[in-house]
Amino acid sequence: MQNVIPMLSYENGVASLEWLKQAFGFEENIETRFIEDGRLTHAELKAGNNIIMIATPSLNYESVNKQRKRDKQMDQWLSVPWIVNGLLVYVENLALHFKKAKENGPKFFRT
Repeated sequence: MQNVIPMLSYENGVASLEWLKQAFGFEENIETRFIEDGRLTHAELKAGNNIIMIATPSLNYESVNKQRKRDKQMDQWLSVPWIVNGLLVYVENLALHFKKAKENGPKFFRT
């Protein structure tokens, strides 16, 4: 069992869930998908024996990228050469993994 389970928030949880499956090959545990009022409140994706959880936390949730467009200070503290929030995922073939991810989006993140 993994000791750390990443939990990620997305404005459009369902679209994100489908993109993560298509672009990165995650497999969904369909029994854990919960949708309330059209909003993904919980889902689990598997990569081998590991899982990540994703959701849209509330109807008012807004991505960091949208927030930083309005907030100059937030934009400044996020303008660093490293990842502020993210995941470390080991893959067998990095070039193939990158190619598949690039071919599959993430169109829904663009604003």
